[in-house]
Amino acid sequence: MPRSKGLYRRKDKSKLKRLQKAATPPSISKSPSTSQSPSTSQPPSTSQSPSTSQPLSTSQSPSTSQPPSTSHNESIATVLGALTLPSKNWVNVTTQPVEKITLCKISSEASSSKTPAVITHTLVVQSDRTWQVHVHNHIVDPKRCCLLQSFPPVISSAGLQDLLLVLDSAHVCCGHPDSHFVSMIEQKKNKIMLGKAHGEIRAQLDDYASVTLNGDIFNKTVRTTTCEIICNVQKCTSCKSYRAALRAIYHSSIKRATLKSRVIHNHTNERFLRTPEKKEKMCRLRKAVTSSKYKISKLENYIKKLNEKKGEEVDEELNQDMVHILNSNSKKIQERYPEGTFARLFWEEQLKASSGKKGRQNRWHPLMIKWCLNLQLLSGVTYHTLRTSGFIVLPSERTLRDFTHFYKSEVGFSEELNSQLRTQSGIDSLPESRRYVSLIIDEMKIKEDLVYDKNTSQIIGFTQLGDMNDTLARVESIKECTDDESVKHPPVADHIMVLLVRGLFFKLNFPYAHFPTRKGIVADMLFPIVWEAIRQLEAIGFKVISVTADGASPNRKFFRMNGSDESGLTYKTHNPYADPDENRSLYFISDVPHLIKTTRNCWSHSGFNGTRLMAVS
Repeated sequence: MPRSKGLYRRKDKSKLKRLQKAATPPSISKSPSTSQSPSTSQPPSTSQSPSTSQPLSTSQSPSTSQPPSTSHNESIATVLGALTLPSKNWVNVTTQPVEKITLCKISSEASSSKTPAVITHTLVVQSDRTWQVHVHNHIVDPKRCCLLQSFPPVISSAGLQDLLLVLDSAHVCCGHPDSHFVSMIEQKKNKIMLGKAHGEIRAQLDDYASVTLNGDIFNKTVRTTTCEIICNVQKCTSCKSYRAALRAIYHSSIKRATLKSRVIHNHTNERFLRTPEKKEKMCRLRKAVTSSKYKISKLENYIKKLNEKKGEEVDEELNQDMVHILNSNSKKIQERYPEGTFARLFWEEQLKASSGKKGRQNRWHPLMIKWCLNLQLLSGVTYHTLRTSGFIVLPSERTLRDFTHFYKSEVGFSEELNSQLRTQSGIDSLPESRRYVSLIIDEMKIKEDLVYDKNTSQIIGFTQLGDMNDTLARVESIKECTDDESVKHPPVADHIMVLLVRGLFFKLNFPYAHFPTRKGIVADMLFPIVWEAIRQLEAIGFKVISVTADGASPNRKFFRMNGSDESGLTYKTHNPYADPDENRSLYFISDVPHLIKTTRNCWSHSGFNGTRLMAVS
């Protein structure tokens, strides 16, 4: 908001006294029409009678019975002589000779920061009848102010009198004098910028004169750069509309101050942290890992030295004694643990492994293999440490790998998987009423890497979405790229999408197919994959009744692609691969745990400063 240069702001008491004495200007008492009447030498007063709203000489001289001329040829001194000050707070500070009219209004309310008073309004009329208004040291734009829009740029005598009355009766916009807003903008160097890139001031602090709001006097307030300054009410429209934005800025500053002072713990979820806090947390964790590695290395060296000094190697004779102790207590174990318990099975497997000559001659029980696989998948390092400790005997990692890689996994659909699914589910022995299944879709993040498969002599790790999708993706990459070298191979995958078949009336959880993707799959590529899976499952003999997925945007778009309802709500469609006699529909279901989690997150993030705003009506 531009500041006015040369406004008549006076802090010196002597100068203010001279301004108060100038309330009776010579130009008013010596006007040509009032020179014969001595009564016009008194200053105008608003407390004497209603006639004070008329020109000073209208009651004394017959020559003044006519209204003042509105011609632009009228001199500026004549216009000044025809003016009547609307109240005692107005002061005429026009200098002689009269080249321009300058009228000031002195504040009637004492302020603690402005002693004893301050000029609040200034009206300047040039010799060519152009005028300018200053209020609280701000230039009032007539085009922006609703009260001044009706006054022309070149004003007449009557219009000038009306302008004075409007200025005297108008309210000065109080802005936002709230103490928390004022303290906030003082911390921002008395102004609020629209943006660092634009550099435009949106609001600023005004402490020139006091303002009134609901009978209370405030020495400071916050105004927008588009403030009207004067209006018919206490606050202008621009300041009213800006209050919500100012409140948001205040709450944001409070939130930033709170975040700076809070302590970040290692267990705090990163989605609740800002970028500097994430860096601080990672730096602290990196130091903790380095310190832990140093402690582990120090303990390993200590144990190694301790074994060298006090450790004893177990010879073959001592080993045979241990085996003899196990065999002699075998009956007690059998009496305590009944047949079929895992503790009984574990004891028998350890006894058998200890009595064998070589580890490869052992034939491990399937339940023992499953337990070891579960332990290794939870933590491979823990399993290796437990196996190499010598305390118990466990299958080697190579033995477990033979079980996990019994089936050669391939990307997409295969006849081998269909045969395995048919065998595992026992579809041939199931009645028609129990063959209903649901197809579940889910996608997860994986590590980007390339692996060489020695069995197929292929490099695994690139995106593969089926023949149709791969061909379309290659065509699009060729279209976007002119260099043939950049489109020789697809991108490296960082996500993998899995299709899971789950039985509704019988126990079946079978990972049917998987597809590596890059930055997540899109609905256009998901459409042919899902329908191809449904076609093959229906050909095996299953009855696909539903497709379940989480609330990701590609999954929701895939649901909409299968609908024909104009309302946009798609929850089912016709299954073209089902038996024609059944006329069966395919239902689309959003994953219930994800919906519950989404509802919880919406409530958790709801609030004035949150990403959502939810309320209970």
